[in-house]
Amino acid sequence: MRSLRVLHLDHNYVLEFQLWNLNYNIHLKDLRLAHNMWSCECVFIKQYIEWLPRKQEIIADAQEIQCFFNETTGLTLLNEFNMSVCTNYSPRKVFGAQQFQVQDLVPVVAVGAAMVALLLITLIVILIYRREMSVWFYSKYGVRLQGRAASRREEEKLFDGFVSYSKKDEAFVSQILAPELEYGSPPFRLCLHYRDLPVASGYLSDAIVEAMEASRRSILVISENFLKGEWCRYEFKSAHLDVLRSNPNHKLILIFIGKINPKDFDPDIRYLLKTNTFLQWGEKMFWEKLRYAMPDIAFSRKPPCPEQTRDLTSVAVHI
Repeated sequence: MRSLRVLHLDHNYVLEFQLWNLNYNIHLKDLRLAHNMWSCECVFIKQYIEWLPRKQEIIADAQEIQCFFNETTGLTLLNEFNMSVCTNYSPRKVFGAQQFQVQDLVPVVAVGAAMVALLLITLIVILIYRREMSVWFYSKYGVRLQGRAASRREEEKLFDGFVSYSKKDEAFVSQILAPELEYGSPPFRLCLHYRDLPVASGYLSDAIVEAMEASRRSILVISENFLKGEWCRYEFKSAHLDVLRSNPNHKLILIFIGKINPKDFDPDIRYLLKTNTFLQWGEKMFWEKLRYAMPDIAFSRKPPCPEQTRDLTSVAVHI
């Protein structure tokens, strides 16, 4: 507003205004500033006194301008202001509160915002990778971050896991899967379908039900052979599903081996995938994830003797 000629700021509630910026208004001829609550802060007063001689001739009410200290001290005329009271105050001390709000508050807000953002990112990462983190923590320290302790009835079961699989996949189960679990750390007691349940076909369903009920977990080794072979047998499939329906708390682990077309999954397999743990042989941290899905046992337990893994056979044969 370089063409500004008249400016009346009197009779308002102005506290601070950089009057020295009016030097740019070279055409200003009439300026009124009185009857405002001008600040008596030393920094403002010092700059005002330095500016006043340049514009005093156009300030019609210069003798009436007052500044305000506080509610106790009240008002004082600027032309009577004693600058000696400001000799012991630096601009930082006088305007400390204002400078804190304008300058010091910026890094505080920035740090606070960064911490909140970091916290949100951490929470998102934990939510996305909570299972992987739980598996890693369990494999590293043997402590579960989530999950309930097993009941005494579950701990008293004969086996830690019953493994159901195709006869054509027996090499994988007996030479890779079972040794790793039975002689690893900790060792698990396993009941293998074709190794520990040599029963006649007429008693197959009863033997499977007995084995699953005597085990804390059930493991299905799913392959193309399994889906097109054992799983197509009514007594084999119904035995597994009957136990899972009658005992919703019975936990199932599905292990996929080889390449399987998802189109080969029947509705029962699809349902089991939604409600239970499933792993792909060869995936990252396979053994850690499998042990995490298995029940908790004492790490001091010794590997099972061959006779122990046969205990259920005699029971199944006499059903």
